[in-house]
This record gives sequence, structure tokens and C-alpha cells, in this order.
Amino acid sequence: MPIQALQGVKVIECATFVTGPYASTLLANLGARVIKIESPPQGDPYRYFAPDPHYSFNFAHLNRNKESLVLDLKATQGREICLELVKKADVFIENFRPGTTERLGLGYETLRALNPRLVYCSISAFGQSGPYVDKPGFDTLGQAVSGLLSLLNDPDDPKVMGMAISDYVTGLSAGYGVLGALLAREKSGAGCRVETSLLQATLSFIGESAGFRPGRSAKDALVASDPFVHRRKRRRLLAQWRGAEPHGASEKRACVCLRVPGRFAAGDPLFGTGKVLAGLVGSHGAHGHRRR
Repeated sequence: MPIQALQGVKVIECATFVTGPYASTLLANLGARVIKIESPPQGDPYRYFAPDPHYSFNFAHLNRNKESLVLDLKATQGREICLELVKKADVFIENFRPGTTERLGLGYETLRALNPRLVYCSISAFGQSGPYVDKPGFDTLGQAVSGLLSLLNDPDDPKVMGMAISDYVTGLSAGYGVLGALLAREKSGAGCRVETSLLQATLSFIGESAGFRPGRSAKDALVASDPFVHRRKRRRLLAQWRGAEPHGASEKRACVCLRVPGRFAAGDPLFGTGKVLAGLVGSHGAHGHRRR
């Protein structure tokens, strides 16, 4: 039987849609007991984000391995039940707009007073402070404000990405932070607050690519950043790396042809440089896309 690293850890989740539920699902996958608190009358809106009115694969994917409890946190009784759960919990995860938990009587200082060992994780759109603190946000805004969308899109023909990258990266970042806080608690004996946001997590994810100047086309950015190119030529799938040596030296190129039996022999044109490679992956008859 696999070892459940978080067995015995109790998580209270007050979150909807993707970021918070994904973070707590990652903890549940490691053995944590997750109690998801949902608002009446219909619960998490993702329960109904699917063509089938009786089953949401979105909700199932993001809320597997959890227990669910319906509580009206605006009502005194619902809030008191939540506070009783928190007293014996290890982690509290919320993705309300900043200030909401304080209005509900579930802010960090309130819960820390009840349970000093609690790890309190807050997820927002643009952070717990700053000029955008009161603004709502969702995945596409996180991609756009961070600059990720400009790296993955043609500015002359912009499109919404096919998956919620910022949402999932933020949930992953939150789960990572919670694990670090739990480990630190083993040394200090005290809990702490963990914060992340769509903007912070996505900026961290794209790293140095965030430095591309505004207005620069995605194509220009790719050419300048050692792109990987995947193309198909003569029924062979090719993977190419292109990059320039520093100080203006000659361009290096490497190519690997996939799904071809045997090893590459010395001098094999399928693994070469310069004009040989250009001929293999030239524009004639080639198709595919470039990406980092």
C-alpha cells in the first residue's frame, strides 16, 4: 500500500471553482482528510459546469477524495459549526475576495486565536493588498495581466486559451505553500498564513519570459528565446531545438527524429546542423507549431 504522507491532516476548504479546490485536492491525494464547505442552496457552481445536468466532470476532477458539508456561513449557526471544525483542523483554504472572510468572522486573526497551529491559506486574484486588491478575477484575467497570454497568443489574432492555466498554476502554488507551512510547523509548533494569487503564481510560473516588452509579438518572443519546434515531415515526427550561441557566434541546431527504429549513426542527416536540418523541417509540406 502506498504511503499517505498527509494521513491524519485535516483540511477545511471554503473555496469554489478551480484554485482552492485544486489545492485541497492535491492534499487529499496525499492522504489528507478534506472537508469542503459549500453554500446553500446549490453549492459550488462547478457542480453544474457540464453538459450533463446530473454529472459534472469539472467538479468531480477538482473535488475527488473529499467530504462535503453545506453551511450558510452568513448565518450564526453555520459560522459556529465552521469554527468548531477549524478548532481541530490543520489547514484552512479559502479563495474569497480579500476582506470577505473577515466580514464572515473567519479571518486569519480570528482563526489563529482559536487554533494557533492552523495553516491558513488565502488565494485571490491580485493579492491581499495593492491597487487591485478589491477587483475580482478569473483565469483569463490572470493570464492576461501576468503577460502569459501574450506569450501563447498571436496579438493579431488573440484567442482564449483552451485550459485554465492560471487557475491550475495558482492551485498548485497554494498546495506547495501549504506543504511548506506544515513542514515548518513541525519545527516551530505554530501555524502561519500562506498567500498566493492568480497574478503572483502565474508570474512565478512564466519566470524570465515576463520580461518581454509589451507589444512584442509572440512570434518575435519565441524566436529570441530558443524555441522548440515540433513539425512533421515525410511522415516523420521531428523535434528541433534552435538557439544562438552568445556573442554572435554561429547558430547551433539539433534535431531528433521520433518513431524511427534504431540508433542514429555518425553523420546521419537526421541529426545535423545548418542547411541539412533546414531542409528537413523546411516550410514545404511541414506543419505544426512553435512553443517554449
